[in-house]
Amino acid sequence: MNDAAANASESASPLSGGLILILSLLVAIVGAQYVLWFGDQGLVRWRHTDRQLQHMEERILVIEERIHRLKREIRLADADPLILEEVARRQLGYAYKDEIIFVDPTQTGVAHVSQSPNDAATQTRP
Repeated sequence: MNDAAANASESASPLSGGLILILSLLVAIVGAQYVLWFGDQGLVRWRHTDRQLQHMEERILVIEERIHRLKREIRLADADPLILEEVARRQLGYAYKDEIIFVDPTQTGVAHVSQSPNDAATQTRP
């Protein structure tokens, strides 16, 4: 009977060792998958970073367009003094003495001016 018990314990031992190895590998694979998906350099983080990159590229395009418009406005202001007056009126709030400036609260930085010719320019603040 001792031989049968010894054989049973010997045959169970290699099986349990193989089972421990399989379970250890399974835990390692699950841990690696977690790091791959949710770690600092995982796929979730990569997708978030990719969305941030796209957003920043869109902002860069908008800012480059604004720079282009401002450079064009500067070139036109250098070439034509009336353009310079228009920019001063629009951005600094300059108006003639008898002009009335209407400010639309839904639009920031834009004043609507009702013009009256033959008056000297003065600055008014809304």
